[in-house]
Amino acid sequence: MCIDYRQLNKVAIQNKYPLPRIDDSFDKLQGVSYFSKINLCSGYHQLWVKDSDIQKRAFQTRSVAFLGHIKLRNGIEVDPIKMDAVKSFHRPLTPCNIRSVFGLAGYYRMFVERFSSISSFLTALSQKKAKFIWSEACEKNFQELKHRLTFTPVLTLPEGMNGFVVYCDASRVGLGCVLVQKVKVIAYASSKLKIHEKNYPAHDL
Repeated sequence: MCIDYRQLNKVAIQNKYPLPRIDDSFDKLQGVSYFSKINLCSGYHQLWVKDSDIQKRAFQTRSVAFLGHIKLRNGIEVDPIKMDAVKSFHRPLTPCNIRSVFGLAGYYRMFVERFSSISSFLTALSQKKAKFIWSEACEKNFQELKHRLTFTPVLTLPEGMNGFVVYCDASRVGLGCVLVQKVKVIAYASSKLKIHEKNYPAHDL
């Protein structure tokens, strides 16, 4: 069935709102043990299901794939299928290649402790005006980033509003912190220092 909706679209009221953040969506899953996946809010003539799509209509599963993540009863982990792509990363040959790597790696940075520091040499090399010289430090950054992404921890969802602790640290390269609740890691965060920020005293960082 094919329908031309162009005339309808011209008179339809456009709903404009920002897409929800992935971490905000996960926060709404506090205390949830069972999950379901279904898309029937608009019908879409859903009658027949292909064999390859059967797993998408699961009910009351103990884990569910959601936007590149696996939601478990006790937390969130990276979808192993996505990590297969990370394992197949070849050494970048251009700044564009590095930015492609960061496109996937950056999506999972909340799972990687000291992400900005680990990728500092690669970040510098990805700049448009940077001279592309693949050094030993770049190779070390690249391999460690692949390793960290391949062996990511299971992050815990927050429980309630109490008991949070933020541990933070700073170096001449960047900032890093980890959000913990009841000795369980909820998320990592990090940021590379800008040139002028490297002159700041420690208490201003």
